[in-house]
Amino acid sequence: MKKIICFILMFAMAVSISPYSRAEDNFAVRHKGLTSSGEHLDIDVVYPTFEGFANSDLVNTHIKDLVAESVEEAKESAKSIKEEESELSEDYSSVVNEVKLDINYDYIKNGDILSIKFNTSYFQGGAHPTSSIKPITINIETGQVLEFKDLFEANSDFKNIISAKIIEEMAANEELYFEDYSKVVLDKDSDFNFYIDGDSIVVYFDEYELAPHSTGIPSFVFEAEEIQDILREEVYRSIKDSKKRGPISFNGLDINSKNEVIEEETPLVSIRDLAEALGYNVDWDREKGAMIDGGFIKGGVNAYFKEGKEAISLTSAPLIVDGVMYVPLEYFTEVLEEDVSLGSIRNEKMIVRAYGQASEDEDFEKELGL
Repeated sequence: MKKIICFILMFAMAVSISPYSRAEDNFAVRHKGLTSSGEHLDIDVVYPTFEGFANSDLVNTHIKDLVAESVEEAKESAKSIKEEESELSEDYSSVVNEVKLDINYDYIKNGDILSIKFNTSYFQGGAHPTSSIKPITINIETGQVLEFKDLFEANSDFKNIISAKIIEEMAANEELYFEDYSKVVLDKDSDFNFYIDGDSIVVYFDEYELAPHSTGIPSFVFEAEEIQDILREEVYRSIKDSKKRGPISFNGLDINSKNEVIEEETPLVSIRDLAEALGYNVDWDREKGAMIDGGFIKGGVNAYFKEGKEAISLTSAPLIVDGVMYVPLEYFTEVLEEDVSLGSIRNEKMIVRAYGQASEDEDFEKELGL
């Protein structure tokens, strides 16, 4: 059971989130994890396991295949590093080279459509890791894994419409992209990578496909209402009424927070929203203020305290806006030691991904040789 922590909060917002969730239609998800740290290889993977519907086993097989492919690639790279190291002279024996694979996920279920987005970071030396998205979008009623073309009416002009909209958006900021961006888009022949986010379809391109690393993963958002005329009716019905997603997800599920991430010198997040999503009991003490895990923030300075530990200095002091206290994301990672990270930009806003303790799948780990 989580310990009790303390902060000054002006208003209380009750959020009830569980790592294991079940809807009225018996759709449910469990949070799983794989971790391995060894010679030249560091793996930290979290992924969902679904249940409660006819094709759940099929969905889970697709997920495990995707995870296994990424893990095997990392293992092969680590093996190559070890082999190369054994051939180096003693002068280079101190060189450290490691493969680091991190995978987390988001998902959304709209009617019979389940869209899972795996966010992958792969590092093997160099200035920065390589980021990629690996999605699975599936009709859980039929078991059909949906390709981009499956979202649209067969007799519609979706190829030209979608491509033209992407090119038009890039043209407005063409300094961000390589000179041949139009050709890259048209050569896809609308066989685009995509995932579903709320009431929108997001088309994305891999790093370096359209732009340099500094641009990130180029993404283009199409709201259901905007392209209703070309969407299949069943697809439109499934996603049109989905709520706009908030800035915080927990174990891949949106918690519907209304408090955006504040972009100061460092990103600041509502402490109550994220703490309660992670399972902490936020309480109030007349003398000490709001309580969370026996720690407190010394007002006005960048020092964060936790009982039994020395003060940890972070990059920003707490900030109160409209009665809501915001703290640096580092509070959760450095003080509470939780698995929290920034995600990609969603609708021009930063998003936060938080994950609770994952149950280990020992059989899967053995199967992967971890």
